[in-house]
Amino acid sequence: MAVTEYVISYQPAVPGGLQLQQRVPGDWTTVTLKELEPGLTYNISIYAVISEVLSAPLGVKVATQLSTPRGLQFKTITETTVEMEWEPFSFPFDGWEISFIPKDNEGGVIAQLPSSVTTFNQTGLKPGEEYTVNVVALKEQARSSPTSASVSTLIDGPTQILVRDVSDTVAFVEWSPPRAKVDYILLKYGLENEEGGKTTFRLQPPLRQYSMQALRPGSPYEVSISAIRGANESDAAITHFVTGKTQY
Repeated sequence: MAVTEYVISYQPAVPGGLQLQQRVPGDWTTVTLKELEPGLTYNISIYAVISEVLSAPLGVKVATQLSTPRGLQFKTITETTVEMEWEPFSFPFDGWEISFIPKDNEGGVIAQLPSSVTTFNQTGLKPGEEYTVNVVALKEQARSSPTSASVSTLIDGPTQILVRDVSDTVAFVEWSPPRAKVDYILLKYGLENEEGGKTTFRLQPPLRQYSMQALRPGSPYEVSISAIRGANESDAAITHFVTGKTQY
């Protein structure tokens, strides 16, 4: 005898799960169950109906996938930190996994957060480094597909700037180099009142000191040192000094 219809019964495989049914014609062999909860195991039973009599069920367990996180955005980026946010889920799950993987795949960091959190500030990153950021949802042993985006931290600049051995027309400036890989160091110095403009030099990154010459005796100067990579410039380190007076 021909099957008149099929009855598909399904419910979450947890205590108290609501049982639902869907009926389809007897000549169907596939059906899509919609509006299921992500990351949940369902018990599914299929009955054949012949002359209004149900057959013994064919049963199977199926786990739905966790939804891929959405809406990943970067809010604030510094030399060593990245603040990010993403959209929350409307269904229960265990939490999030956030990973920052550097381009060279060395020294990545991973954090796990409660499901209620949708913002995160990752600290301790390397200046001037490109990272792939992944956000994954977790539920029991299941993991969602990641949502991913690339972000680069800002380059840092020279630090610990010091002017020493100041005479009437010469002074030495030295600094600690940036941690990031940079194209060159930009050195600027000139009179504090900006008379005569700024003297500017592009120096190779290994250089850590420079002799400023042809200075005006007995005058206040400002020195700034920054790092350049491509079109990006770091914050400048700035200091001041006064040249000595010429002795006659």
